[in-house]
Parts: sequence; structure tokens; C-alpha cells
Amino acid sequence: MSDKEPLNILIVDDNKNNLFTLHTLIKEHIEAEIFEADSGIDALQIILQEQIDLIILDVQMPEMDGFETAKLIRSRKRNRHIPIVFLTAAYKSEDFKQKGFAVGAADYLTKPIDTAQLITRIKSYIRFIEQERQHNKELGQKVKERTAEFFEANEKLKQEITERKQIEQELQQAHDELEQRVQERTAELSIINQQLTLEINERKQVEKALEHLSHQTKQILESAGEGIFGLNLDEETILVNPAAAKMLGFGVEELIGRKQHEIIHHSQKNNIPYPTEDCPIIKALTNGNSYHRDDEVFWRKDGTYFAVEYMTTPIIENDIITGAVVTFRDITERKQYEAVLQDAKNTAENARAVAEAANLSKSQFLANMSHELRTPLNAIIGYSEMLKEEAEDIGQDDFIPDLQRVHSAGKHLLGLINDVLDLSKIEAGKMDLHLETFDLTTVLSEIQSTIQPLVEKRGNTLTVKCESNIDQIHADITKFRQIILNLLSNATKFTEQGLITVDVSYQTDTDDLVRICVTDDGIGMTPEQQNKLFQPFTQADSSTTRKYGGTGLGLTITKKFVELMGGNISLVSEFGHGSMFIITLPIVVNELVIKTEELLQKEDGIVLVIDDDSVVRGLLKTYLTQLGYSVAAAADGKEGLRLAKKLRPDAILLDIKMPGIDGWNVLSTLRSNPLLTDIPVIMTSVENNHGSAHEATDYLVKPVGYDQLTGVFKKYNIGDNSQNLIMVIEDDLVIGEVISSMIKTAGWRVFRAENGEVALEHLDNKKPVLILLDLIMPVMNGFDFLTNLRKKEKWSSIPVVILTSTHLSPEEQAKLQNNNVETILQKETYNHNDLLEHIHKLITDFKPNSEINYQLI
Repeated sequence: MSDKEPLNILIVDDNKNNLFTLHTLIKEHIEAEIFEADSGIDALQIILQEQIDLIILDVQMPEMDGFETAKLIRSRKRNRHIPIVFLTAAYKSEDFKQKGFAVGAADYLTKPIDTAQLITRIKSYIRFIEQERQHNKELGQKVKERTAEFFEANEKLKQEITERKQIEQELQQAHDELEQRVQERTAELSIINQQLTLEINERKQVEKALEHLSHQTKQILESAGEGIFGLNLDEETILVNPAAAKMLGFGVEELIGRKQHEIIHHSQKNNIPYPTEDCPIIKALTNGNSYHRDDEVFWRKDGTYFAVEYMTTPIIENDIITGAVVTFRDITERKQYEAVLQDAKNTAENARAVAEAANLSKSQFLANMSHELRTPLNAIIGYSEMLKEEAEDIGQDDFIPDLQRVHSAGKHLLGLINDVLDLSKIEAGKMDLHLETFDLTTVLSEIQSTIQPLVEKRGNTLTVKCESNIDQIHADITKFRQIILNLLSNATKFTEQGLITVDVSYQTDTDDLVRICVTDDGIGMTPEQQNKLFQPFTQADSSTTRKYGGTGLGLTITKKFVELMGGNISLVSEFGHGSMFIITLPIVVNELVIKTEELLQKEDGIVLVIDDDSVVRGLLKTYLTQLGYSVAAAADGKEGLRLAKKLRPDAILLDIKMPGIDGWNVLSTLRSNPLLTDIPVIMTSVENNHGSAHEATDYLVKPVGYDQLTGVFKKYNIGDNSQNLIMVIEDDLVIGEVISSMIKTAGWRVFRAENGEVALEHLDNKKPVLILLDLIMPVMNGFDFLTNLRKKEKWSSIPVVILTSTHLSPEEQAKLQNNNVETILQKETYNHNDLLEHIHKLITDFKPNSEINYQLI
């Protein structure tokens, strides 16, 4: 093929021996340029840079297998014609091969490689490629010949047009000469007189209409409340209305002919000169865009300034800029009002902070005081019981009723104090969950036995129903009992000679939830009373307190306990017809439920521990907390995957042997999710089997010690911000994957978010030094993300690079500029290769904390 165009062959295999063998065999028999790649990512990069004619692609490769690589190659229009021959084991099934043909494979070669088969196949494709090149060459020759024919025909046509124009000119000349003779022969002075008279009358009418129109325009300008002035292309003022002159302190004639920027817009309010190249009013004269500003000032004749809102609109005639019109208004009062509102907002926020601190102090005081009160009360209750027993022994029956009253009053007071203590513990953040697995039917039966005397005292009937498909739940059994007892006590208190039911069922529309309904046919509640429910120390109506007693804490504590265990409580009630409280709780309550919000608010790194052994979880949590990390914990793989997606932790400690979804399946799911695949995953197991952990970051053998944990976290710089991180906010998974790959190739760390809302949730924890932002996304788009980003001072300096295929209006460009974006990359301006190269260069050359340089590319 020395007299022909060279052939480029790309061979892709993660096995270096296979690459060498293929390279050697092909070079022995075929004259071609051979390119090698040991991964799908390297292959894609070679295809971006070289013209490849044939690809021999291994199927089974780490990170990105052959099918995924072929799919990405075929996604680019430029590469769809390249033949792809897959290399695979001979034993693979027909379905496996069909998968390759589905993504664009031309053929399969089996391992071990058959030299004759390989060379024969390649030579066959070479013949096809040469035939295609010959066909293209012949087609090009035909196009060239046809172009020459068209060019010759075009020259003839141009000659005919020239001749036709000459004929038309001659005809026009003859016509003009004939018209001249007619005019000379038919001209009469009377007719000419009439024509002149008619023209004069028409001109007068036009002048009168123009004068009327000018008068109307002048009246509009003079009566307008807003300031208006017009500029020519030399930036000189050619029109000013009285309102503008009055606000600026000039006479109208003083402004005419002068450059507005030199007299009213020359400086900012801090007296720093305003550069003419940055002036939006002057920009409108050069680029034809409209500009709106409400954060600048105009200067009066006396040297004072006022806050102004103005709109600059270019005057365009026949696609040519001829000037500009500026309308403005004095917004000093509005700015003062906004400042007052901001002060009020700050005052309110300070007051809220003080109130929260006072509330916390109150809760802590109540917790301490309730604890101190219980000690003497326990003594009173104990001694009253002892005195009652002694009175019975010595026959002092007269003292027994009084001692019984003392004992009952003490028990009642202790119950009230316990309620206050529970509430104060919850509010002070000191209420812990003690989780265990228990039989639901047994606990409900115990609760029914406990509450039965109170039910019978009011003449009520209690029934308990529990579906057979629910046997055990994992929760805090003490708090579960108190929740049901509180609701049943409440139902019994407000029901007389009625029916009370407890109905327990499986929540069919949501995974792993139990639904508990406590229903009574008592007095019920009005909508106004329902609005006051669940508030501490408050009952639905003051009259109920007088009639039925109580502190109003029972339902409040019930709601808090339900929420502590990750559930919720709601009410359906009708006055006079009873009430139904509906509780939903997870069948497996996780200890993280009460601490997720705290983790998201901390600035330290987050580590997720997934292990079914509660002792191991507790030990690892202690170690990691000492190392300065925030720790989330999950007792099974399903909960671990949910938390990984929600928290996007800096690292995951993953147990291998767990019921349900084991550690290997969890790891596989994490690695297949583009948003989670970069999270370091450290496997933990009692088995010393490192060889199976090829997709894991590291492998620790249990029991895991503090020094082991310290060493592995230091080894992988987990939570260490010394390595700069770039946040990619892009809803398109393919584009996000390609950009992320380039970022990592350039030596940066990357965090991906599928929309603006997810990005905002993790900004504090991830602390990116640069943000690559798409504009059009679901949930929260790029514009809203930028608005929220710049609201917080600690985020305001993070550079943002916009990556969008949307055509931006001048207003949108101005909005992005006001939010201090670093660069705007318009996708449609580039072909795919050039765009990727530009992003790669931008990432490679970027220096953190560099000065903002706004540019539209």
C-alpha cells in the first residue's frame, strides 16, 4: 500500500501482552500505522486526535468495557463509519455477541487469537476501505467535472445577462428619447401650472402634519415623569426632557451637545472614576444591546449624586445603529426603604437567634430542674408506701386513705415531671434512641393489658387488629409503647361508652413502613382545635383542661418520638364524631434518622459506615469522630445506598457480609452510578481476601483498629482539602461523564451534581474551587443556582464557568455577568472535539482564586 493512502488501525486491550501480540502480527502481514490503547478512555482520546480506519476492541476491560466504549464511539457522527471488530473469549454466548452487534460491531474475533483468521479479516476490511476510498475519489472526480460544467454554464449565463442588460439599456434609452419627444410635443403651460399648484398644496399639508407630530412628541417628552435623553453616535446629547434636566439640576440647553458620561455618569458613588469602556450607555451605541441598571448613580450639577435606575435602548434604522435613548428615575427612596427592610430582616434574624438560644436554655433548665425534682418525689412516693404498709401492720386504718392520696398525688406529679423531662430532653437534643428488634403482636398485647382498666373505667371497648404479614419491627420499644399508650389514654379520656380501635397494617404504597391507626368515636375536634394540636403545654380547648385535666404534653411528646424514629403523625377528626390518629414508622428504624440534618450542616468531611453489626458501627463511629469526621451509619445495604445518594460522603466503610444486599452488590451499584462512582469505598471483612476487592479503594480486615483507620484515611487524603476540587453541575450523564473524565485526567478532584438543588446542598461540605455549570436543568436551573450561590457571602467568590447550548439574550448575558461568572462557553459555537479541547485547556490552565475575567466564547 506504499502508493496508497496509509491505513490507521487502533487496537484496544487492557492486557499489554495482547496489545504486543496484535501489534506484531499486524505489522508482519500488513502495512499500516498502528495505535495502541489499554482502556476505553485512552481509545476515545486517540480517536479525537487521529483519523482511525479500523478498530480492534477488547470486550472485557475495567472501568469502561468494550460495549460502553463502542457506544460512545458510535455516538459521534464522525466515527460511525469506522468498522469495530470485538475481541472476546470463544465461549461467550450468542446473546453476548448480539449485544456487541447492537452497539455497532462489524465482527467478532475470539481469543486465543488465530493469526490466519486475524490477518484475513483485517485484509477484508482493508479491501472495503480501499474500495470506499476509490469510490470517494471517483465521486470527487465526478463532482469536479460537474463543477466545471456548471462553471462553464454559469459563464455563458453571465454573458447572456450582460447582453440582456445592454439590450435593456438601449431600449430604455429609446424609451427616454421617445418620452422626451412626447413631453416636448404635449407640454402646455396650463398643465404645468396645475401640477406646480398641486405640489405646493401637498407640501404644505405634509409640513403641517410634521409640525403637529413634533408638537405631540414635545408634549409627551415634557409631561413624562421619568428622565429621558437621547444620544448620537458621538455620545453627544441631542434631546433632553424637562424631568431629566430637573433631576440632574441642569438647564435643558446646558445638556444639549455635551457627552453625558462626562457630566452625569463619570464616577461611581465612592468617587472612583467609571471607565467609559464599562459604561452600558456607551456600549449600547456600539453593540446594539439594551442594558438595565439599578445599582449605579447619576451626578447632579452641584456635585451631589442620587441612586438611579436606568434603561438604555439603541436606536436602529435599517439594521444600522443611529443613536440611543436613556430613560431613568431617581430611586433614592426605594434604596432607603430596601436598606430599612434589610435592617429589619437582620434584626429579626438576630431576634430569632436570641430566641433559639433562650429556648435552648429553657429546655436545658427544664431538663435539669425536672431531674432534680424527681429525687424528692421518689422519696415522697417511697415513704408514703412504707407508711401505708406500717399503718396496715399496726392497724391504723384511719391513716391509710390519706397516705393513699399522698402516694397517688406523688405518682401523678412524677408523671407530669417525666413528661416535662422528656420534652426538654428532645428540645435540648439529648434524647437518644435505644433500638432493638421486638415482636409487634406481643408488645401490642402488653399495651392492651396495661390500658384496659382505664378503658373499662370509662365504659369503653378496645379492639386491637394487626395484619399477619407484620411480625417484627426494629425500633425503640420504650418509646413505641409510650406513643401507643399516650394515644390510647387520650382516646379513653375523651370517649365515654364508645369504641376505641388500634389498627396496624403494612404500608403498601411505600417500602418498609408500618401504619398504625388509633381511632375513637369520642367528642372529636373542631378545625380550630386541631390547629392547636401538638403544641407543648397547650390543649385543644381550655375547657377540656378544666374538665379532663392534663398538661397538654402527651401529644407533643408523641409527635417528637414518632419523628425521632423517622416517622410522621397526622390527624383526621370531626367535632362530635371522634378522631383518628395515623402514625407511619419505618419497620427498621435507623440510628441516622435523627442526625441527617446535622451532618449536612457540618463543614468537616462525611464518612458513611454500612455494617449490620451495631457494635462495629458504634466502634467505627467513635474512631471516625475522634479523627474529626461527621459519621452517618446504615445497618443494611439498601439504607446505605439511600444515604450515599443523599449525603454524597467523602468515603464509605462497607462491610461485605450483610443480609439482603451484601457488600459486593452495594459496591457494584455505587460504581455503576456516575454520581457516586468516585467516592472512595473501603471494604471491611473478617476474611483476608484482598484479591476480590479490585473495584474497592482499599480492604481492611476486621477487627479494624484506630491506627489502621488513621493510616488508610491519610493514604487517600479523605476529607483533605489540599487537593483542589471542581464541581460539575450537569443533568446530561454522558456529557457529565466526559467532562469529569477530563477533569480527573488533568489532576483535579471532581464532584458531580445532577441539578442546582443538589449542588447547593453539598457546597459547604465539598468546598469547590471552581464550578462548571449547565443552565438548563430540572428541579433547579443554572440561573436560580447562581442567584442562591451569590446570596451567601462565603460562596460569593467561587468562580463559575457556564457551559450551555442555549442562545442567551442580552438580558441573560447581563444577568450572568452581574453574578461574576468566569467564562460562558456556547456549545453550538464549537464542534464536539474543539469544545472538549477548550474545556480541557480551561481546566488545565485554571489557577484558584484568580481574578474574575468575564468573557463570552
